[in-house]
Parts: sequence; C-alpha cells; structure tokens
Amino acid sequence: MWLLSTTPTSACSVTGVPKTTELLGRSDAIVVAIARELISPRTVQKSTFIRDDRRVRFDIVETLKGAIGSTQLIIPGRTSDRDDFNDAPLGANSVRREGDAECFARSYRLGATYLLLLIRTGDGAWTPYWSALSRVNDQVHPNGDRWVEWVRRRVR
Repeated sequence: MWLLSTTPTSACSVTGVPKTTELLGRSDAIVVAIARELISPRTVQKSTFIRDDRRVRFDIVETLKGAIGSTQLIIPGRTSDRDDFNDAPLGANSVRREGDAECFARSYRLGATYLLLLIRTGDGAWTPYWSALSRVNDQVHPNGDRWVEWVRRRVR
C-alpha cells in the first residue's frame, strides 16, 4: 500500500510507489487514446474524485485491457502546446516530467497519443489519477511506441 500527502502549498509526497506490473494489474482498463479537445466545465458532470473544472476529451483508438464502454473518454486535465514524453526506462514506474511536483501529470497536448491506465471511481467515472508519481498517463509515439508494446505484451 502507498500513501499520498499533498497540500496546496507543498510538493507531492508519496510512500511506496508500486511496481509497473502492479499498476497494470490494478488498472481496470488500459487504453491508447488521442487528446482531442479541451471542453467546457458546463458540458460535463463533476467527478467526486478530482475537483477540477477543466476536462480533456480523448478518442480511444485501442483498448489493451478492460472495457470502457465508449469510443471517447473525458478526464480532468489541461492542454499544453509541448510534448511531454516519459524518458524512464521500459518497465520503470515514474511519472512524466510535468507531474513531478503535483503527483500527477495533468497536461495533454491536443492531437497527441497517450497510454492511459484507468480505474473506475465510486461515481462511475474513469480516471488515470489513482497512483501518485506513477506512469498512469504517458504520452506515446503514435506509430509504434516501445512503452505501449511493453504494456501490450504484459496484459495479454
């Protein structure tokens, strides 16, 4: 088990980050998806899991594990005009650069592809924000990515 502790004025603090294989096992669904648009907070119902009005809509292009029940996914987040690929070695569990200070990387480049390790929250929403400082929402290369291939082999 790992513990998460944050306050608005402090950096993320985590005890016991899980192994990458544990992340795959604990995920309810794993998808490859493209970030398509930032949507208005008035068009979605707030999740009780993450209290943030900004949402990003994704088109799911491949499901590696589980079933989302839709071809689209909407999660809390913001957009960025920069790529943020994770430079951690294959099999290592480490959040991408943008997520170091706030426990989770919450920015997404529109048009970019992401590997999302998701759980279903108590209110039925899907979220990648469930294992702090972990590889739960990495940007990946759209035409063949070593990280996606590594995950694909392990969830078969």
